[in-house]
Amino acid sequence: MKILKEAAFWQQVKTDAAYEHLRTMIRTMYEENRYEGAIPELGFKSRTRFDRDGDRTEFDGEFFRRRKLLSASAIMALIYPEEEQYLEELQEIIWAVCGEFSWVIPAHEKFSTGDANDFIDLFSAETAFSLAEIGYALGERLHPRIHHRIRKEVKWRILRNMERETMLWEHAENNWASVCGTNVVGAVLYLFPDKFPALLQRLQETAFPSFFRSYSAEGTCLEGLGYWHYGFGTFVWFAELVREYTRGETDLLTGEKTGRMAGFGRRCFLRGDTLINFGEAPSHGRLDAGLMTCLRTRLPEAVKPVPHRMTDIWPGNTPWLELTRNLIWLDPAPTDGQFEPESMDLPDSKQMLVATGKYSLAVRGGDNDVELGQHCDVGNFIFSTDEGQIFCDFGSGPYTRDYFDPAYRRTYFNVGSQGHSVPILNGETQGLGKEYCGTISHAGNVITVEMADAYKTEGIRRFTRTFTHTENAVTLTDSFDPDYDSITERFVTLRRPEAENGVIRIGSSRLEYDAALAPIIQPHSLKNHAGEAEILWSIDFDLPKGLDHVTFVIRP
Repeated sequence: MKILKEAAFWQQVKTDAAYEHLRTMIRTMYEENRYEGAIPELGFKSRTRFDRDGDRTEFDGEFFRRRKLLSASAIMALIYPEEEQYLEELQEIIWAVCGEFSWVIPAHEKFSTGDANDFIDLFSAETAFSLAEIGYALGERLHPRIHHRIRKEVKWRILRNMERETMLWEHAENNWASVCGTNVVGAVLYLFPDKFPALLQRLQETAFPSFFRSYSAEGTCLEGLGYWHYGFGTFVWFAELVREYTRGETDLLTGEKTGRMAGFGRRCFLRGDTLINFGEAPSHGRLDAGLMTCLRTRLPEAVKPVPHRMTDIWPGNTPWLELTRNLIWLDPAPTDGQFEPESMDLPDSKQMLVATGKYSLAVRGGDNDVELGQHCDVGNFIFSTDEGQIFCDFGSGPYTRDYFDPAYRRTYFNVGSQGHSVPILNGETQGLGKEYCGTISHAGNVITVEMADAYKTEGIRRFTRTFTHTENAVTLTDSFDPDYDSITERFVTLRRPEAENGVIRIGSSRLEYDAALAPIIQPHSLKNHAGEAEILWSIDFDLPKGLDHVTFVIRP
């Protein structure tokens, strides 16, 4: 990006009031992550803790602290060239990062066919690109040995591996294909431009088609808003870098599916500004302001303006990219768009969305495939009002050694069907894997999920869930074979439920049920992705034997 070398741009960032929020964010990041003395080594004990007990926080915390300091000190050095301390600290942190045993975090070493340095993961790729573009932006202000060290380390850790073999993520149908591929080839563009054309062509034949296949035909990111920002957002900035470098001859932001993917961020919002967060996704979030500005400029037919309240700046673990692109793409006077959730049939996504003036309803069919980080929750639903999610999806928990291991995955409460608004059949929860699945269809105002195959429970051959939606209510009916041993209907919420005769009150909403049923309300202490404790409430109804259906009514 040529603008990163322009003194006039950085002077504007320094003085223009429009950049004040970003300047404050960057300065705060710098102050919170800088070292008072020497930068401590990422030692053996810290690196091997993941092998001992599965904990990622100790090593990852220090690893990403370095990259936050790398990004913030580089930008501070560009904004304030007269203050030498920023350049001095930048060169120290570059030297420390270049001296790390590996840029691959311990949790990802398992993907390597050799040792950690024979593989490229998300964060080694991001580290390489950040160093390469920082070197480009700072130019002659960096010591020649710093430039030499960056070039040497990227050649050994990144280019060597790309030239040695096809990377596992080149055929991965998830965000890795985009994030790894774009950062790797972006670093090569800056440091080894003669290698760039062949590697770009390779990505266009391997990683990029794989990444696009991870999105449904409707452009839905099944990994949720956060991974849309990460995977698709990274693809967008790379496309802009390539378009600039090739003087417009190569434009990767073309095609109908690209437009549908670009529009996903806006359409995954429900009433109450909550998100469709099936799987590894948070229930709340905002759209990246810079990314949305870029997309509205480049794909105006696919991406409409959104209200200011729905945007913010969300720097990642290696935040150079997010921070600089928000500086570059800052819209000083954005149009404050309007937003109302929309009803949508998404057959390829195996999801249905209903929007009324009082609530949003999202229903999931599909399968429990672990590859896209999905949970065991066929037939799950999210019901959201202006108060937020009433019946919720908890989303992701802390990532540990066993979190994605098929042998343990569904034992995590937030992952297994026990942590979702789906039934427990004959004492069994849903299975993990692509073969555990259900179909979803929509006719008139009725959504139907056939979900018996999500359990494969002996003795229950049929289990059909229907949602009949009107402007003022949703009627949920489960129909099944009457010869079951036990069925427990479960609903989950992050709001404390209050039970009355035949009614459960959750905020201003109501769950109405047959008064002959006795609800069992229990709190479950879980940790969210950030490691913070939250209480998830389950509401259970143990059905008497011999029924062939049960009905509940949800009113906003």
